Amino acid sequence: MQSPLIAQAAIECNSAQLLNGQCTFDYNKLIGIKKDMDPAEANDANLFVADIFLGATFFIGTLAFMGLIISGLRYIFAGGNDPKAASKATDGIKYSLIGLSIVIFSYTIIRLIQYIVAARI
Repeated sequence: MQSPLIAQAAIECNSAQLLNGQCTFDYNKLIGIKKDMDPAEANDANLFVADIFLGATFFIGTLAFMGLIISGLRYIFAGGNDPKAASKATDGIKYSLIGLSIVIFSYTIIRLIQYIVAARI
């Protein structure tokens, strides 16, 4: 017996919907969030704002990580022949690591605030 694909669990479709092109894909089921909520809570404005903040955090973290990779490649390609290029690359690595640290810290703070607000402490 084969296990179903992960994305298959998020696709809701019967034969009539398939013929009419009305199949749905639930992103929240795919990544495993908001599964135990009723639809009224899942569309709450506070949750929407939290999703915006978390999405922005992941996006900025991805950009910082890409900056780290690009700066690392620039440092490798400088190869000791061009000290100015190597210095720029090390500065890029330093700033990317600072950015990643800030993103990780801000994500931690956001999750902590969500926990406190949800628990109503």
